[in-house]
Amino acid sequence: MQVRNQILEYFMRQQLPDGGFPSQIGNQSDVLTTCSFVILLVEEGEAPQYRDQLKKALLYLYQAQHTNGKWGDGYKVWETCITAKVLRAFFLSGLEVSSDIFQKGFIWLQSKQKTNGAFAQNDFVFQPHLYGTASALRMLSLWENSYQDSKINALEWVASVQNADGGFSASDGKPSDPCLSAYTIVGIMPYDNYLKSNLGQNIIEFLLNSQSSDGTWSAWFETGPSLEATATCLHVLANVGSRGPMFRRGYGFLEQKLSLVQWDSVPLWQLISVIYAFTAQ
Repeated sequence: MQVRNQILEYFMRQQLPDGGFPSQIGNQSDVLTTCSFVILLVEEGEAPQYRDQLKKALLYLYQAQHTNGKWGDGYKVWETCITAKVLRAFFLSGLEVSSDIFQKGFIWLQSKQKTNGAFAQNDFVFQPHLYGTASALRMLSLWENSYQDSKINALEWVASVQNADGGFSASDGKPSDPCLSAYTIVGIMPYDNYLKSNLGQNIIEFLLNSQSSDGTWSAWFETGPSLEATATCLHVLANVGSRGPMFRRGYGFLEQKLSLVQWDSVPLWQLISVIYAFTAQ
């Protein structure tokens, strides 16, 4: 827990004057990084300790909403994912769902769901977006008995694009990617029937099988062992109670990696994944 708390304190020192957090040290505030950190603070029970910083972050997110209700600042293909995560951050922080800011964002997000159940990437790219769909599912899970058709259709679409090995690909024709597969199961985890079905269990099996002998996992966006993929997979497997034989080696990699690199060279959104992993340890 010492490393985890050190990272958290380091992260808090990176808040910018406008209340947001950058994706990388030296950059301007970033919506996805900021809302992800708000969610972490609330889920990890850290919100009371950082109340003032949390308020500033929420104000930044409030001011970053577009007039049509969505959020997105540089990740145009990820606008569905970003909007879903910002709405979840506001909901977990206590914002009334009847508020104008929430309703505008929710209406925009609903408009992105296609007839096949998937959520499109944004207003201009209509292809189904796996990460966006998983993020929308995670957000919709906040209402246990509402939006059932939307949830089921999205879950069934996710199942329809699962590869034979249980994982998911970043693009057509590519092999299954552990990092994307881990983020996908995060969206499925609140839906117990689907988590326990072949859909969820096959993802877990894929994650266990795709771990390297040194305890690490790879990611489609980088070569070699991935800090984010390893942290995210460890977090997921710990939460579903599936700790493989090389589980401890994964944490050894995280600890070694963080001791060898300058933290300001690591994207902050990757450090969020590391905090989650060490909490689940």
